[in-house]
Amino acid sequence: LSDAAVEIAGLAGSSGRSLFLYGPPGNGKTTLAHLLHNALKGHIWVPHCIGVGGDVIVVFDPETHRRATNELPKEMAARVDRRWVCAQRPFVVAAGELTLDALELAYSPGRYYDAPMHVKANGGTFVIDDLGRQRIEPYQLLNRWLFPLENRADYLTLQTGRKVRMPFRQMLVFSTNLNLEEV
Repeated sequence: LSDAAVEIAGLAGSSGRSLFLYGPPGNGKTTLAHLLHNALKGHIWVPHCIGVGGDVIVVFDPETHRRATNELPKEMAARVDRRWVCAQRPFVVAAGELTLDALELAYSPGRYYDAPMHVKANGGTFVIDDLGRQRIEPYQLLNRWLFPLENRADYLTLQTGRKVRMPFRQMLVFSTNLNLEEV
């Protein structure tokens, strides 16, 4: 990358705002998103789950979250609330398989909900790769992110109709190789 492109990417990544990458296939858009993610330092604490009334939303996902490898000092380990997991910042990529339903709570018959991928990406990076190739129109997908990006929070709905406010604290990266006018 040119020095100017590196500077722009660094400024965009450090702003805490969303980033839109475009260009021909194979020019490194996803790699750039991964490099920006790797520039994020430190670990995060992820709850195993969140209780909402009588319902449970599972947040920690071993497929998404990698436990931090650093051992805590003994005196600190004894005080850690075991309902939380110290983890590396998550890097989540969604491509053509992404639907609007995948961005909502998924109810399981065991009376719990699985948090959507953008909730699991909190504290890290969420990449929407190949924007424009999903099963929904790009404007619908972009429109879905307006409120969370402006308010740093998202509202998810339980089967009862109850709304749950969730933090929306991640670097959101959109990436496409399609003509920008099409997207």
